[in-house]
Amino acid sequence: MAYNNLATMLASREKVKLPDGREMSQRDLYLEAIQLDSKCAMAYNNLANTLASGEKVKLPDGREMSQQDLYLEAIQLDPKCVLAYHNLANTLASGEKVKLPDGREMAKRDLYLEAIQLNPEFALTYHNLATTLASREKVKLPDGREMDKRDLYLQSRS
Repeated sequence: MAYNNLATMLASREKVKLPDGREMSQRDLYLEAIQLDSKCAMAYNNLANTLASGEKVKLPDGREMSQQDLYLEAIQLDPKCVLAYHNLANTLASGEKVKLPDGREMAKRDLYLEAIQLNPEFALTYHNLATTLASREKVKLPDGREMDKRDLYLQSRS
């Protein structure tokens, strides 16, 4: 977990020199975190955040993974990882769906709703959910409330 935590403190192009002399980038640190603890969901989520769209990274076990693959791995390891659902939604195009490790197929909106269900206090998800709605369209939240774009943008400010 220490490598993951250290990586979160670095800027995207910044490197850190470790006590053993190795210079490591943010991505290198996340890969090291995965090497040491392959069950650390946040390391996969955070590693995915370092990738550009369409880019892949080779994991210590030899698997090559895209952003979506890494977010799905994070969800597999921790089905309550709010950031992985939120970030996975951000990678999807309108109308595109992804199959979760539990077999459910979800579109962008479904993933944002799942993130809200897991953490109703994560304001950015309300904002991003609003971007999936047409101007007068409403969406039913996990708590039963119906909101339109305006309501969601207001909720994202709290």
